[in-house]
Amino acid sequence: MSQVVLVPGSLRRVCQLTGEHDRTSGVPVPSRTLSEAGLVGTDLGSSVDLGDRLTFLFGDTWPDRALGDTIAWTNATEPGPDLTLTFAKRPDGRFKTFVLRSRFVPSGFGTTGVFEVPTGGFVSGNRLYIIYSQGHADPGPTMLSSVMCRADDPNDLTQLTVLYQVSRVSDGSFINAAPVVHRTRVGRPWMVYFFGSGDYRKSRVFLARVPLSDVDDPQKTSWRYWTAEGWNEHEQNATPLFVDEPPGVGELSAAFVAPLRRWLLTYQLDDPKGVWFRTASNPSGPYSAPRLLYHPEWPGVGVGSVLHRSWDAGGVLGTDLLYDRGRGEEGGGEYGPYLVSRFTRADGRNLARIAFALSTWNPYQAHLFTATLKLSDAPPAETALQPAFVADRPVPTPADGVSMLVSTFGPGNFELATPDGRGGLLLRSRDNARPDLPWLGVARVGLGPYGENDPVHYGAVSMIQSDLPNRPEDRRAWVGRLYVAARCGDRVAYLWREAAPPWTWHGPYPVIAVEPDDRRVAFANATSNVALIRSHHGARHQNWELMAPAADNGVHHFWRDNTAEFPLNDDWRTAPRFLETLGRVDAVTLIESELTQGVFALEVVARVGSRLWFAWRNPALQWTGPFPLDVGGQQVTDAAGVPSLIQSRYGSKRRNFELVSPHAGGGLLHLWRNNDADDPRDWRWGRAAVMDPVGRYRSVSLLQGAFGPDPGNLELVARADDGRVMHFWRESSNLLWHGPFHVL
Repeated sequence: MSQVVLVPGSLRRVCQLTGEHDRTSGVPVPSRTLSEAGLVGTDLGSSVDLGDRLTFLFGDTWPDRALGDTIAWTNATEPGPDLTLTFAKRPDGRFKTFVLRSRFVPSGFGTTGVFEVPTGGFVSGNRLYIIYSQGHADPGPTMLSSVMCRADDPNDLTQLTVLYQVSRVSDGSFINAAPVVHRTRVGRPWMVYFFGSGDYRKSRVFLARVPLSDVDDPQKTSWRYWTAEGWNEHEQNATPLFVDEPPGVGELSAAFVAPLRRWLLTYQLDDPKGVWFRTASNPSGPYSAPRLLYHPEWPGVGVGSVLHRSWDAGGVLGTDLLYDRGRGEEGGGEYGPYLVSRFTRADGRNLARIAFALSTWNPYQAHLFTATLKLSDAPPAETALQPAFVADRPVPTPADGVSMLVSTFGPGNFELATPDGRGGLLLRSRDNARPDLPWLGVARVGLGPYGENDPVHYGAVSMIQSDLPNRPEDRRAWVGRLYVAARCGDRVAYLWREAAPPWTWHGPYPVIAVEPDDRRVAFANATSNVALIRSHHGARHQNWELMAPAADNGVHHFWRDNTAEFPLNDDWRTAPRFLETLGRVDAVTLIESELTQGVFALEVVARVGSRLWFAWRNPALQWTGPFPLDVGGQQVTDAAGVPSLIQSRYGSKRRNFELVSPHAGGGLLHLWRNNDADDPRDWRWGRAAVMDPVGRYRSVSLLQGAFGPDPGNLELVARADDGRVMHFWRESSNLLWHGPFHVL
């Protein structure tokens, strides 16, 4: 018996329907929806042929804060890479969202928030009808009900009148509903067949029908539901069209494919994964066994080509550049396989080319695909999956670096991070609430996608604690997260820790800048150490600054734009390289100073060989320097390793700078700058001490805590040549250093 199968190799991605940049093909999207309509991204895209134009109904649309939905249309009669959509627009030129006018709710309006979306539409009497899902519970059912809507103004298809409720998730099966207008033969009445699913992605597929002439009836008198015994007037009696797979259907689509003389049903499942199709000679079945129409691991059309593969799979070097801004950690996924019947064509004897829209979650866009189906007596051929993804391995990196901060946990606990010679990072906290100030257990994190079998090795580390505010779209706390920047080979990566138990660490992930024109620039060509700080730049005064010496000359500078509004998340940007006149820089340390109240500047100390250099950037983003860092007119020439700079609470006017660096002759060199003078030319550096002169150290992290009399003790950790981490502290009362004490 003939069966409908997918012609091997016929699946093609035609174009990206929405968005500004098509990252798969590397060209602008024909519709340029950001430039033309202010639309960043959207999903779904069920289509309705109005005769003079083909409309697409899109779901939750970015950057609308209410996640409203929108509509677009095209005059295209063939699917092509230049297919262009025109969106409904407001007077200001931005996309227009649907408005549901309803007599069923006190406000007089239905809602179009998250998961309240158009799931399908049809035409009757030259008017557009749309099935709209309503209600969202979290936790609870994703979609609570559905309503029938009608667009009464042909000049504004976004204004919808709610006619009646179609289904409820509590006792119904048509929350997502795919309508098909069809009649069995000439002379018979036109019917609307509704292929439906109930609880989102937990449902089977059901069937209802109503005469096209009766779709306006709010009593639904003519609605009938398919059961095992035939058509029934009660929705609760509806039975699934097939039960040979676990329930898991959400979005779905259906059409009668005339060249094959078959009904075609498409839907997406999470398990087994992919977009599946079934066929039948009648809308009520019996339906064929499910067959794959799309799989996310098929070469050239799936993950890594159209859908973003989460950075969790790729570690330091990432996976692909398909992700939306700030969403590299989040993988894409296929859903919403909506058939576009206008583009169905006979493609030879017993062959039909079909088209369908498909959403990809990340990037958050809708795409257009085509495929060829055929009637065949032969068993369907299997399409091979692409080879399993193998994460690239960064260049082996000798362990070095240390970072310590005062956190908001406890009364200001210390948090310590350093690379482990075996791979990964070692983390330890000091409980400053207990009288004995104990260092707590050691955590080893950041091993990467291969874990202990092939852990990532880090050569530098710098840590901050985030003060970014919590976000309603993310249940996890943002305030108090720890972020770590680390170097692996010549690449810079980041990791972060959740701010609440069980204190889960995420990463490593690559630092990749996303520029305004959507270019992606990896933080590469780095050497030696990294320096990460919070700054007061940006509209919210909370951007981050990240630096590392370049492998050839100067210092690379990236900054994280923390001003992004939902749906765009924070992401990195590039700043100009600087200190190139110094040639190859061996180490860099960075702070943001406040020498005049409310005026913030970046201050950098760089080591080149054994010499120290100083530079600073003013609020206008202009760098001054480098200048030799001198003491008594002589440049410091006995530095080594990675220094650490802070602005302390010492000083009566402007707060002094404190700098500690490994000493070329052994031990740790402490320098300080007196910032109290009224004339900046009189801000002079002095030598304070050399601690532990017999020790050999490679890197330092310095801070000022809350212990001791005002202004507070200095605290530092230093990584020794043998990999041990030692703790030192200086009393604020007598300026005497104590240590070293072995802490890791």
